[in-house]
Amino acid sequence: MSNLSPISALGRTALEAVKNLFLAVFTRTLDTRFVDFSLDAQRSELVITSKEESDSGEVGIYRGVYRWPYGKANLDSILPYPLAVQVEYPLTFRSLRAQLQSRYQIYLEENEFALTVGGTPLVDDSLLDSPLQNQYGQFRLYATTNSARFTAGSTLQLIFIQPTKRVSLRTLLDIKAPDGLGVLVGA
Repeated sequence: MSNLSPISALGRTALEAVKNLFLAVFTRTLDTRFVDFSLDAQRSELVITSKEESDSGEVGIYRGVYRWPYGKANLDSILPYPLAVQVEYPLTFRSLRAQLQSRYQIYLEENEFALTVGGTPLVDDSLLDSPLQNQYGQFRLYATTNSARFTAGSTLQLIFIQPTKRVSLRTLLDIKAPDGLGVLVGA
């Protein structure tokens, strides 16, 4: 069993990350025109299914299904500190996904996270709107069992900063400042 690397886990869809990991560690030649890849997130397995024929009409050369186990990444160890995101607030999960992808090249998928452990998975139209404290809004997004990349319950921590507010860098970055980042992360 191989584990997802932090870089591939964050910057790609679950299927792309796991498929690329499989192809990198698989030592035999595999003609990918004749197989379909899918994920079983509950079992942490890449499911490789043979095709009867390729997309171009060639007769398939494989038969059967192969299940390849892999290890999910733990978000708490990949990103132990909150990411700052400057956005209009409140916002939808769709807006957050777009902001994280453009700013940090982090790709989030629908149904992969919830606002609480075991909570309802977030979809694009889900509203993120907990109250702001001191010009900041802090969220913890919890990976759900639906996540094929991250261990269930591991967290992605975010700090939302209103774009209309000017925040002192010292206040934001100084862990020991009375209303700075340290207060938000419990330092």
